[in-house]
Amino acid sequence: MSVLVNDISVDKKMLSEVMGDWSCALRIPVIQRDFVWDAEDVKELLDSIVSGYPIGSIILWETKGEFPSSSLIDTEKSLTTPVPLYVLDGQQRLTSLLLAKEGWKVKRSGREIAIESISYNPSNKRFYISEKRGIDVSLLINAGLGVATALEELKERYHTEYKEAIDYVGRRIIKYQLPLYTIKTYADISNRPEVANEIAEIFTRVNSAGVSLGNIQMFLSFFAAAFSDLKNEIVDRYQKLNTKYNEEFPSWEVVNRFVFSNLGMSQNQITKIDSFRKAIENLKKQYSKNKKKFRESIKSSYTAMDVVLDYIFNETGICTSNRLPSQNTLLPLFKWAYENEVTKYNEISKRNRKLTLRWFVIASFEGLYTSHTNRRIEQDLNSIANGSFPAKSLFKNMKSEINIAMVEKSEITMPKGDYVKNCVDVTRGNTGRGYLMLLNTILFRRNASNWAGQRVKSNNTVVHHIFPRDYLRENNVTDRNVINDFANITLIDSGINGEIGDNATLDYLKGYDRKILENHFIPLDEDLWTIDNYESFLVERSKLLWKALERLLNRDLV
Repeated sequence: MSVLVNDISVDKKMLSEVMGDWSCALRIPVIQRDFVWDAEDVKELLDSIVSGYPIGSIILWETKGEFPSSSLIDTEKSLTTPVPLYVLDGQQRLTSLLLAKEGWKVKRSGREIAIESISYNPSNKRFYISEKRGIDVSLLINAGLGVATALEELKERYHTEYKEAIDYVGRRIIKYQLPLYTIKTYADISNRPEVANEIAEIFTRVNSAGVSLGNIQMFLSFFAAAFSDLKNEIVDRYQKLNTKYNEEFPSWEVVNRFVFSNLGMSQNQITKIDSFRKAIENLKKQYSKNKKKFRESIKSSYTAMDVVLDYIFNETGICTSNRLPSQNTLLPLFKWAYENEVTKYNEISKRNRKLTLRWFVIASFEGLYTSHTNRRIEQDLNSIANGSFPAKSLFKNMKSEINIAMVEKSEITMPKGDYVKNCVDVTRGNTGRGYLMLLNTILFRRNASNWAGQRVKSNNTVVHHIFPRDYLRENNVTDRNVINDFANITLIDSGINGEIGDNATLDYLKGYDRKILENHFIPLDEDLWTIDNYESFLVERSKLLWKALERLLNRDLV
């Protein structure tokens, strides 16, 4: 019988209310994933709303107890409901709506979430990811809500064409009714750790991206009960590490997997609540006999993580989670630094830098830990010992676990096409992140500029379509996979990306230095920059990307 669900109510709310003060009550549980939608997803959502199509329901959880979470967006406004409302399903849509209302930029827990501006063209009734192709939808929404400054800006920027757009877009959006399901719990369950499994179960059932790990804070509450003096130390060290790298990099899940494994727990014990509680009791007995050893292990664990994250940044330019398919591939690197007591990035030898990078890139791209996660992580961590990074053993493990053509006797062969596939949408999911990781790495190692004078890094670039999406659609290229193909993607400064908008490729590329384009593997033959030669452009740029990736994984690392 459920200890969590006492009642379920069904309701509807107009988006004017959803985007208003009511949203102050919305909280995102820690078991939720980050906001991962891009401007294309948000544009499609707004188009569906204006067209009157269903966009799905929102599932909320109402409880008197406190559940580890963050506000949907940071705000100084007060809670508008008697208790917080935890979002179990729908945070991508809710965040998108608030982005649209707040001018395409919000903050969550101090971290900025932003997308490109979306506009509406009244002449053809189409939405564009561009500031230049139409009227800013955010202004239309706010004008529909009666915000005087938005109406004044529309009058100043768009003269008379905005009037129809306010009715057709702004008011249609704010009057749209969104279905809500609210799971209600009347008792205070904040101190009942047995509900963690049920919370995770509900989240998993209603959200296809649900995780099985459960609530990290629940695990820490068990730990705190046994080690009250150590819990704060773990949290404080994590916060310092997170402040340095941002965006939950590394995540609580990865930190817990690593720290608790160094305290003697298996991955199954760490990720399953019942076994975790039993293992904590055993650790408590050991801790009473040797507190110094426990503290040293925790300190060394965080030192190892700091060193590895510094190493990853210096080798790939990646310091945020949105360029990695999974952070679990950091674990063997953490373990190696821990076992070898590495305290600084420059203590890692040139050979070990090459071996770790080779393994890390391939394991990340291939999604090594996406299934049978605990067993595979456990196997690889057990392969780590004092000495050189055990690439040979780890590649042997990888080959036995997944069908990977690139690993043969620990040497890497990379047949053409394995990484530069035809028409793969690299802006979607973990597969997309794998490609973005590869791109970020080869651009960084080539000292490529973000087109604004800075070296390409994960924290100073956004995804840029060399042939802009709307430009392709205007020229009858509509297949999402073809538009978002790896060979059409590069990473540049967000401001420059916005300035380029949907301009013709030939027109805007002419304004950039040839060396800058060459460092982004963009073919310099201007004939390839025309829409008629888009397919040929993809082929030629794929060849350039392939050569760089081959060098990264073979010649550079031998």
